Amino acid sequence: PPTQLPAATVIQQPVVGRLLLDSMTVHPLPPDGETSARSRYTRTTFTWQGRPVVLYNVHLHTIGQARPWTLMPEQWTSPARWRRFFRTYREGALRRAQQARLIRRRIQRESHPVLVVGDFNSTPHQWAYWHLAQGLQNAVARRVRGWAATFPAQRPLVQIDHVLAGPAWQVAAARIPANGTDGLSDHRPVVAYLTWKPLP
Repeated sequence: PPTQLPAATVIQQPVVGRLLLDSMTVHPLPPDGETSARSRYTRTTFTWQGRPVVLYNVHLHTIGQARPWTLMPEQWTSPARWRRFFRTYREGALRRAQQARLIRRRIQRESHPVLVVGDFNSTPHQWAYWHLAQGLQNAVARRVRGWAATFPAQRPLVQIDHVLAGPAWQVAAARIPANGTDGLSDHRPVVAYLTWKPLP
């Protein structure tokens, strides 16, 4: 990371690459981003082919540990288990909406081309994703045919990890590798190949 970050900075949404990064800042997300490194996003700037870029790496609020697909067969008929799931699901959706609004306001102030990547914990059909994706193109939707789920990595059911690119970009290709994440993540990665659109 850029050297101006304090040495004790904890980054759980890092940006690494072959290019020199011009700057990186870490920002808290409500409600507990001041105390939890997981509830933050990074804003990174770099220069690609002579043009400045702003990249947001986000991790929106989780859906929690109460997940229907982790229930044992005998728990499927438990009203208490389903009440717990719907309560945590609702709370998570509200928190993701709050976080998406905050990040969207920041993106709207940018004057340079934008990329937004990361774990949205939201499918393309959910409000938090839709709010963040306004005016941006989804690399997977443009270039991946067929099943595009990313989570859980072993048997993906939902697409909650995204690469969004502003209108200055052209999505040349995208893919979701099935292998290569063993021990690294419980999500599959999203790989996108971008080029600049010609300047007018």
